[in-house]
Amino acid sequence: MAIPIILGGALLEARKIGSLPSTDIKNLAVGFMVSFITGFFALSLLKLVINKAKFYYFGYYCIFMAVVTLLFIK
Repeated sequence: MAIPIILGGALLEARKIGSLPSTDIKNLAVGFMVSFITGFFALSLLKLVINKAKFYYFGYYCIFMAVVTLLFIK
């Protein structure tokens, strides 16, 4: 469900990419692909958990991701 929204947002932001140096475009492309793949697997995991109706696993996942996020905040 989120893939069309993510792609639409990327297309809207793609207009700004033309003004960046070529090295930044490579970094943006790699970042986009990594975030797309990560998001895809996260949504797949969420769908799997919801289909099995084991929502407490999703709670553990949210807590884990919150801790990881807090560790990387400077």
